Amino acid sequence: MKIAILLLAMLASGASFAPAQDAGLEREARDAFSHELALCAAFYLVTAEAYRRYEESASARAFTVVANVMLDRAVDMGEEALVMARARRALSEFFQIVGQDMARMPQLVAQYGASCSLCYDHPETVLDGWRKHMAE
Repeated sequence: MKIAILLLAMLASGASFAPAQDAGLEREARDAFSHELALCAAFYLVTAEAYRRYEESASARAFTVVANVMLDRAVDMGEEALVMARARRALSEFFQIVGQDMARMPQLVAQYGASCSLCYDHPETVLDGWRKHMAE
C-alpha cells in the first residue's frame, strides 16, 4: 500500500514539474535565439558599414534596416540590456575580424551570411530548431 501511494505521489509530482520544465526549455531556446539574433544584427551593421565605405548608400541603408529588425526581434526574445551587450560585443569582434579596410569581410560573410539570412527570412524555423536542440 505504501509503495502504491509513493508511486502515485511521484507520478503526480512529475506531472506538475512538466509545465515548469517546458517553460524553462522555452526560455532557454528564446535566449539562445536572442543571442543569435544579436550576432546577426551586428553582422548586418558591419555589412552596412562596408557598403557605406564603398559609397553604396542605398545598400547600406537596407542593411541597417535589417540590423534594426534583428535587434527588435532579439529584444522580443530576451532582455534588452543583455541583447544590446551581446550586439556591442559582437560588433567589436566583427570589426576586428574584418579590419579597418574591410579586407576580410568575405570571411565574416562566409561564417555568418547563411545563418543570419535564415534568421531574417525564417525566424520561426530557427526558433523551432533551438527548441528541438534544448529538448535533446
